[in-house]
Amino acid sequence: MKPAPIRRSISPIARLLMAGLLGLAFVIGGDGLLLPGDAQAQNFFSKIFGRDKDKNAAQTRQTLRKKRVQRAKPRAVKRRKAVPKKRKPVIAKKPAKPQRQTVQKAQDAKKVLVVGDFMAGNLADGLSERFSDNPDILMVARDNGSSGLVRDDYYDWPTQLVRIVGEEKPDVLIVMVGANDRQAMRVDGRARQVRSSEWNAEYRERVQAIADIAGTADIPLIWVGQPSYKFSSMNTDMLAFNETYRTVVEAQQDRFVDVWSGFVDEDGNFVFTGPDVKGQMVRLRASDGINMTAAGDEKLAFYTEKALDEALGGLISGEPALVTAPSEGLALPEVTSLTRTPVYKIDDPELDGADALFDIPVVADGEDDDLPVTSGLPPRSPNGRAADFGGITRLPDEGRADGADQQVSVRPSLGPTGSSTEAVSAN
Repeated sequence: MKPAPIRRSISPIARLLMAGLLGLAFVIGGDGLLLPGDAQAQNFFSKIFGRDKDKNAAQTRQTLRKKRVQRAKPRAVKRRKAVPKKRKPVIAKKPAKPQRQTVQKAQDAKKVLVVGDFMAGNLADGLSERFSDNPDILMVARDNGSSGLVRDDYYDWPTQLVRIVGEEKPDVLIVMVGANDRQAMRVDGRARQVRSSEWNAEYRERVQAIADIAGTADIPLIWVGQPSYKFSSMNTDMLAFNETYRTVVEAQQDRFVDVWSGFVDEDGNFVFTGPDVKGQMVRLRASDGINMTAAGDEKLAFYTEKALDEALGGLISGEPALVTAPSEGLALPEVTSLTRTPVYKIDDPELDGADALFDIPVVADGEDDDLPVTSGLPPRSPNGRAADFGGITRLPDEGRADGADQQVSVRPSLGPTGSSTEAVSAN
């Protein structure tokens, strides 16, 4: 008895997978699926995977073709208009200003005291820089920038100056004040307007008080006037102040320094820029039109230097100042004899120790030489000149014959023994 064959059952899922594969192969391959052998299998896989490869190759060739076409076409280039670049001006750098060599001051150096407002501070800076290399001059600044002669309630200069002079014991006193004085001042308990009659009288007294302090201490006083400023109304007051300073100081035989012309143009107008002490155009004033630059400080010092040299007896220039002595009571030297230089005639041959000029004998003067004096007639012209008319001249009435209107030619005859005159009448 034969055993019954064992049938293996296929699961439904496996059947579905097989059916799906067969259907897919039929859709893709078509009739080629029925070809037998290896050719059928190769055709099957080539149809499945070869189409994508051919498709990618075609796309690659098409992309390369487009690129070649685009590369062959000239591109339209939009050119931008050339905008010229603004070149910055080349500014030459100024060489650094050489610094003055500072030296140690001598023990017996002359002390110069500078007092006043902020302008006095600028002046002191300029003087200190100018004389930093001079061991014989010592500059001392005791300025108060906001001070003046009007607001004595803020800073009383007459009172403070007595103390400062006693402390410093200067050889020369320099004052520069007034830039802050354009304000009302209390006079007799009442506020007086600037430059009113009462204001001017009181201001003059305060200036005189400063000058008296220098006179009492027997110190030479140099009062430096105010420069011009940016504001025209301020300049009007500064000119009036300067006239007050000048009048008071010069009446006391002291020195007033006028710096106005150094800070204005040829028309008298304020300038920011002007020539420095070497003639170079530089900035003299700050942007506010009031304060000074370093060059302005140096120019203030330059204007003050001459008066300071005189006050120090020529210590700066090395030339002693001229002192004019009073003529009263001065004994003059007695002159016992005078040496006189004799006067020689230019045609006198004796000057050369000879008796002739250029080998021409010189004879004594003839009578004709006195004719211009005795008769009033012009002298006879030398022979050969255009004015020589043969010696013909008119004599006065005394030389005429009675009743005759004649012309007489005076011809001197020079000889070795003298001279004689021949008169020839002409009808």
